[in-house]
Amino acid sequence: MPYDYRGDVWSVGCVLYEMIAKVPPFRAQTMKGLYSKVLSGKYDPIAAHYSQDLKEILKCCLQVKPSDRPNCTKILRMPGLLNHLTGTLDELA
Repeated sequence: MPYDYRGDVWSVGCVLYEMIAKVPPFRAQTMKGLYSKVLSGKYDPIAAHYSQDLKEILKCCLQVKPSDRPNCTKILRMPGLLNHLTGTLDELA
């Protein structure tokens, strides 16, 4: 499959998860085990004190099937993210 933004969205999900949990979302002792974990799309939930909005963003970004991942515009329009960014983008411009 050719590379496109969906690979970047997956990568953002992995980096975001690791920033939160301080461990990668998919871990295994062998490459075969890692491959299996990634294909299953199952990862440990992040700590309960994080918002449901953040959990939803992770869930969207870490979809195994690339066509199920949102593009950047959809991520930026997610209600939870918009609630946290209100005014922030204007300040950066």
